[in-house]
Amino acid sequence: MRTELLINNQLQPGEGSAEAILDAARGNVIATVREASVAQLDAAVESAERAFEGWSQTPPKDRSAALLKLADRIEAEGQTLAQLESSNTGKPLNAVINDEIPTIADVFRYFAGAARAQHVSRQANTRPALPA
Repeated sequence: MRTELLINNQLQPGEGSAEAILDAARGNVIATVREASVAQLDAAVESAERAFEGWSQTPPKDRSAALLKLADRIEAEGQTLAQLESSNTGKPLNAVINDEIPTIADVFRYFAGAARAQHVSRQANTRPALPA
């Protein structure tokens, strides 16, 4: 399982404290995840701010396509994701597979459709003034 942080399009290990992720039923460690340091958090926010201008100009069809890819990947990896969720939370595996994974994929598909239906302003990175 990958546990790195994605900052500025690069995977890197967290520099903060490590947290053991436990199997809820057995108590054994299923992963160890390092938290982001303050510097990594700042770098991630700065990277997101720099990416905003380009992403805000991305056509709705391309935003939609990206979300649909995520939904497809969630379904393709559903068994693995469900096993991890079941182990970590103690939820019955069958419930995660049949209830949660399809719902999660459906949420991404819903927003993919919503992305195509949005009317985008030419000045997408400006915010309307608040009423006085």
